[in-house]
Amino acid sequence: ADGYSKNFTIHTVSSGITEIKVFVGDKEVNRETPFEVTGIASGMPVAVKGLKAGQWVNVPVQAFDAVSTDSTGMIRIYDGKLDMNAEGRATITVFMIDNHDVCADFDAVCGSVPLTAIDVKAPASYAIDKWDSQGNCYIGIIHGYENSTKEYHVVYTPSNATNQNLI
Repeated sequence: ADGYSKNFTIHTVSSGITEIKVFVGDKEVNRETPFEVTGIASGMPVAVKGLKAGQWVNVPVQAFDAVSTDSTGMIRIYDGKLDMNAEGRATITVFMIDNHDVCADFDAVCGSVPLTAIDVKAPASYAIDKWDSQGNCYIGIIHGYENSTKEYHVVYTPSNATNQNLI
C-alpha cells in the first residue's frame, strides 16, 4: 500500500540425508534399544544424526519432527526434547521434515512410581483483585510455581511420581 514492493525467490534444497539415528542424551535409541525411565521425566534433549554423502552429521532440531503412538500426548518429542509425563509405552517415529521417508523409530517406556503424598501450598492470605471480563467474575487463587507469594502450588512426593494427574 505504500508503493514499495520487493520480489524474491526462495530456493528449497534437499538435506540430502538418506538415513537417521536418534539419541536421547548420549544414548542411541531404536526399537531394539528403547529409552526407559522410572517415573516422569521431561525436557530430555533429543539429537538426530543423519547420513549425508557417507558421513554422519548433526541434524538441527528445525529439520526433524516426531510423532508418538501415545494418544494422550504425555509421551512425546516437542521442540527437540523428550517428555515422558505418565506411565506407559509409546513408539516414537522421528522423521526428516524434507523427506518423511527418512525416519527412525524407537520405543519410550516410562515405568511406574507411585505417588505417596500430595501437599498443597498456598499463601496465608490472598487478595482477589483481578476481574475476568470474559468469565464475568473475579479471578480467585490460581496454580503457580514454588516460591510464589500469590498463587498455590502442589508438591508431589516423590517428585517423579507417574500418577500426578490425580488432582
